[in-house]
Amino acid sequence: MKSIAFARIALVLIATAVMLPAMSGARVIHVPIEAVTIKAGILAAEDGDTIMVSAGVYTGTGFRDLDFGGKAIVVRSQKGPEATILDCNGTRLEPHRAFWVHQGEDTTTVIEGFTIRDGFGLNDGPAGHSVGGGIFCVNGSSPKIKDCIFYNNQAAHAGGGLCCAGGASPVVDSCIFMNNRVLRTGITGYGGAAQCDGSSPAFRDCLFWSNQANLGGAVSCTGSGASFDGCEFSDNTAEVFVPSQPVSPGVGGAMHLINSSPAVTQCLFSRNRALGGPNLAMQGAKGGGVACYASLPVLMNCTFFGNMAEPCDDTILGLGAAIFVQASPMQIFNCLIAFNSQAEAVYCDDTRDDPAAAVPAFSCCDIYGNEVGDWIDGFADQLDQSGNISQDPLFCDTVASNFHLRQESPCGPDYVICLAVIGAFGIGCETAAEDGDSRPPSTMILAQNRPNPFNQSTTISYTLSSSSHVRLVIYNVLGQPIRRLVDGVEAAGSHVASWDGKDGFGRDMASGIYVYSILADAEHHTRKMILTR
Repeated sequence: MKSIAFARIALVLIATAVMLPAMSGARVIHVPIEAVTIKAGILAAEDGDTIMVSAGVYTGTGFRDLDFGGKAIVVRSQKGPEATILDCNGTRLEPHRAFWVHQGEDTTTVIEGFTIRDGFGLNDGPAGHSVGGGIFCVNGSSPKIKDCIFYNNQAAHAGGGLCCAGGASPVVDSCIFMNNRVLRTGITGYGGAAQCDGSSPAFRDCLFWSNQANLGGAVSCTGSGASFDGCEFSDNTAEVFVPSQPVSPGVGGAMHLINSSPAVTQCLFSRNRALGGPNLAMQGAKGGGVACYASLPVLMNCTFFGNMAEPCDDTILGLGAAIFVQASPMQIFNCLIAFNSQAEAVYCDDTRDDPAAAVPAFSCCDIYGNEVGDWIDGFADQLDQSGNISQDPLFCDTVASNFHLRQESPCGPDYVICLAVIGAFGIGCETAAEDGDSRPPSTMILAQNRPNPFNQSTTISYTLSSSSHVRLVIYNVLGQPIRRLVDGVEAAGSHVASWDGKDGFGRDMASGIYVYSILADAEHHTRKMILTR
């Protein structure tokens, strides 16, 4: 028995000896010090290595059209996305993107901490289409993409910022998608920020702001089981880009779904637009927030505010200011749909021809104050059933985009039937995480700046529930860092930072929209503010 035991020990020691070199051999390759370019770093790297990129603006060969080659490596910036920019400098005639992930990579392959800007999708997508202006994941490749900013990227067909196709299902965590576009001269441009085609990516705590496409101003999903958790969709636009009269209107101001079953939880859809206007199809725009075709999404604890489906003309209205539904008996739980305009809140296309057609199933939802109607059409009988109501939700401050609820809100957790918050945010106008909040406990709360708009200076308040390393940065609309206000460890409690409208060199900034972003340990939040001179 002793000999057997010693033999087993020997085998363990031999196995450990074999494994140790591989484990201890993981390297950090610094760019541009040890490797001149990111491409050179990838070629030199082995599984487990990290390529650490110094702050700077990088462009040209070696810093775009990057291919991991199936390696399980990390490409990470040293100073974060505001200081580390991959400028792809792509055009329709000379397309370039930042990364092409196509050899079966998984989440051990990581892209972290970059601003990816001015990419244009190559013609290597499905059917030879131009897709993925910033990153293209395909062939089941599913990396982790974290703390990145996708700015001003384009594609001619799908996924201005990111395209996931062919079973690729990356994890996209704490990323910002801003001003990305699909400029298709026709009616089939999909997903200004991201396209999910036969794939199921997971988006967590991402911001989609001011993206544009024909179908899905921010996101379009085809045959997808994608998930969106804690994301914000604001000021995205679905419109058809043609020099003359459009063939048809825009569809899905924020999100467009075909044959898909995404899970959308604790997301905000605010001020997204599906544009109509005169068009050859003589139709109003469809789905200011979300448009669903033959899909089975689940929406839970979402807030829809200020979305719009534009009419074709004075006699042909838009369809579904917040949600448009066709052949999609979706499930909607604990959602708040209020003050959307130019169309009824939710439009069920099927019930117009067949009153017995399947309609969305609502539970514990508040639909109120929408310009053309609330509980109407085929689901009108669901009002006052299953906890559904039509009452003013009493938002804290919609002008400042604070969609938390006042203490006396009927959407609070004390509502006798639901016993849970309706909408994406809880009770509390001064703090964003009290007992009534439906989100998990947060380590950080970022308030809207005051005053906003501002002329001379403004203050930004935030609250930490525990000691954290905090980074608070101001960006312009190009995604470029303007000023770092905070970068260090701060104690639990309330904190205030001030911005005087100047950049890091003391120069006055011009009037316009600016973004302030805070990163506290693993949490990343972003808000907008307006400077007026």
